[in-house]
Amino acid sequence: MGGYLFVLFVLFVGLIAGVVSGVIGTGSSIMLLPVLVFTFGPKQAVPIMAVVAVMANISRVNACWREIDWKAFAAYSITGINY
Repeated sequence: MGGYLFVLFVLFVGLIAGVVSGVIGTGSSIMLLPVLVFTFGPKQAVPIMAVVAVMANISRVNACWREIDWKAFAAYSITGINY
């Protein structure tokens, strides 16, 4: 039973963090990372936050698809390519 309470707590904080991030524009990882570290430990919390960040960015792309400046995206993406 205790495991379910931790999951519910993480879900609750995630919901609050998502609302705050949606209103303010940032801050979800600052709120969620300490809860994930407490619940799962630091070794698991970092990859979980990486997956959360990727999913959040994918949802932003889906929501704002028409407003994306693809030339600016290409210019910034070129600098991130590793060989």
